[in-house]
Amino acid sequence: MSKQVTLAVLAGGASRRMGEDKGLLPLAGKPMAMHVVERLRSVCPEAFVVTNRPAAYLSLRLPLATDRKPDLGPLAGLETALAAARTPLVLVVACDLPLALPALAMHLLEVLDQAEAAVPRWGGRAQPLFAVYRRASLPRVSRALAEGHRRLQDILDALRVRWVSSDEVRGVDPEGHSFLNVNTPAEFRQAEALLARED
Repeated sequence: MSKQVTLAVLAGGASRRMGEDKGLLPLAGKPMAMHVVERLRSVCPEAFVVTNRPAAYLSLRLPLATDRKPDLGPLAGLETALAAARTPLVLVVACDLPLALPALAMHLLEVLDQAEAAVPRWGGRAQPLFAVYRRASLPRVSRALAEGHRRLQDILDALRVRWVSSDEVRGVDPEGHSFLNVNTPAEFRQAEALLARED
């Protein structure tokens, strides 16, 4: 557990494919966002949820940060997370990653070194919604938004990133379950089955 890092759970997506707010969707008896918080609590003593629907999330009894620029995509969610955090490091995780593994979060923190972000790669793609960012990168994120950028990839191109390879990820999360992105009912059922197997 580190007092240098805060967990920011991003719950601002429109959830079009699922048809309802994914962060509040009951999965194995609790809202999906709570799975993320509880699984990563051993790494981050502080956690908050970034949302553009704060009233809906009051039931979680967690600190909330309202999207500063709602409906502008995940880069705006990252800006809100960095602005709201009180620690130099922020572990940013999407609310629809209910199998987020603490060991992977710890690895990201351990390898960050002097970089501005530690971002894993999995499935041939960058995974910026399970990554560690330095709060000091906030001005650059805000500038990118002001210039009209919306994608997280746009800011990764501008930051000093410590890329964590798929092989590194496999060392702590062999199946890559941390990146099981619950976007569809079929993925929801898969996450339920994997959680049941953990019990």
